[in-house]
Amino acid sequence: MTLEEKVSQMMDRAPAIERLGIPEYNWWNEGLHGVARSGLATVFPQAIGVAATWDDSLVFRMATVISDEFRAKHHDYERRGEHQR
Repeated sequence: MTLEEKVSQMMDRAPAIERLGIPEYNWWNEGLHGVARSGLATVFPQAIGVAATWDDSLVFRMATVISDEFRAKHHDYERRGEHQR
């Protein structure tokens, strides 16, 4: 990759690099409000509210739910051939 191509891949919306067979991809997402921009998902309280509980076990369980949903949605989008979300 050229320097410009490498830099372009560091953005949330990475363009295709046709000569290398790399498709465009949108990397941006966040999980506190569910898997953002991808339909229905579990929504959790703001981080300050979660931190105020001082409950490490709760935070771990929330992270587990978020990661499970991310993985499930990833597989669903891959199955449908939708690689942009």
